[in-house]
Amino acid sequence: MKAVTLFPSHVRKALDEALLIVKVLREKGIRVFLPETAASIAGLEDCIASSDVIRSESDILISMGGDGTLLRAARFVGRSEIPILGINLGRLGFLTETQVSSWGDAIDRVQQGQYQIVERMLLSCEVRRDNQVILGGDALNDVVIHRGAVSRLLDLEIFIDEGYVGTYSADGLIISTPTGSTAYSLSCGGPIVNPEVSCLLLTAICPHTLSARPLIISDREKVMVKERVIDGISLTLDGHLNFVLLKNDEVRVEKASYGMKFVHFEKTFYRTVQEKLKWVSHHSEESGK
Repeated sequence: MKAVTLFPSHVRKALDEALLIVKVLREKGIRVFLPETAASIAGLEDCIASSDVIRSESDILISMGGDGTLLRAARFVGRSEIPILGINLGRLGFLTETQVSSWGDAIDRVQQGQYQIVERMLLSCEVRRDNQVILGGDALNDVVIHRGAVSRLLDLEIFIDEGYVGTYSADGLIISTPTGSTAYSLSCGGPIVNPEVSCLLLTAICPHTLSARPLIISDREKVMVKERVIDGISLTLDGHLNFVLLKNDEVRVEKASYGMKFVHFEKTFYRTVQEKLKWVSHHSEESGK
């Protein structure tokens, strides 16, 4: 590990921890980069590097914040294939690998090669209007179509591999990866899916019918969604890009051609779910564990 990029959120706690990590990494003889805005706020101007330098020379990127910061880091990394190590300073942190109190141990383990690289699938999304692609982007968690400022119920027509599946009368629709199953989809009643499962999830937001159940499909299938009547509804990718759709716009979603790499230690996905959702067995309660 010769060069590391720190990607902290702009809250004071993350910036203070970044200062400590920079000191430790430099003592180990490791070059440290920061994006310009974060470096300027933290007073680390000597760590400023361009996005091209970061993407070409970094061995790993350390995201410091919550899941939102990690999603921003994933957008920053893009197709560069730099592995991301998530340090959690947020509340829940499903995507982050380690807690802020353990970052020293995590860095030592990476230096010693005591980790794995896991790849998470991404969604590729495009919007077509009058047979022209007018928007494209990728998402690690989810693509969400929702009412936005519109007060009416949506009638979203769902097609899979060009075949009509049904119409969801709902406030919106979430199309998520297994990684995103523990995000917005979960709060809308979607299932928890192990990220190693190859699939896409479709979860309606506040459906107006009991038959609109969450749907799991193969990651080889392509989804198309259309609202034929209402203008002005919103499309978001990982809660970031907010695009206003017109009636008859086609939102097309499929598995992206590349994935996102993450630094992973030995903790299992099920252990993470147990810890984050506070699942406790009777045996653990009785033994005091």
